[in-house]
Amino acid sequence: MKETVTRVGGGLLCVASVIIGAVPILFRSELAVIGGSFTLVGLVFAALVGSCGLAALTRPEYALYVGPMGVLFSFLSMIGALGGLFVGMFLGMLGGLAVTVGGALQRSGSDPDPA
Repeated sequence: MKETVTRVGGGLLCVASVIIGAVPILFRSELAVIGGSFTLVGLVFAALVGSCGLAALTRPEYALYVGPMGVLFSFLSMIGALGGLFVGMFLGMLGGLAVTVGGALQRSGSDPDPA
C-alpha cells in the first residue's frame, strides 16, 4: 500500500506535467502578446513537475523530498503556464501530496515502535 500511494502520486505528477506543458504550447500566440518568456517559463515548470514525478516513480525512498517539491513547482506553474488551466496545477498538487503521504507511510513503517 505504501509503494502504491507513492506510485499513484508520481503518475499524477507526470500527467500534470504534460497538461502544464501543453498550455504554453497551445496558447503561445496569446502568451506572446504578454511576453515571449512566459512560454519558456511554463515549459521549465512543466519539466520540473515531470522530473519530480519520475523521481517519485524511480526512487520512492526520496518521496518526502520530491513530494513537496512537486507541490511547489505545480503551484509556481501559474506564473508561466497558467497552471495548465488550473487542471494541471490541481493534479500536480494532488500528486505531490500523495507522494509525500506515501513517503511518510514508508518512513513510519520502517521506524521501530517507540512503545
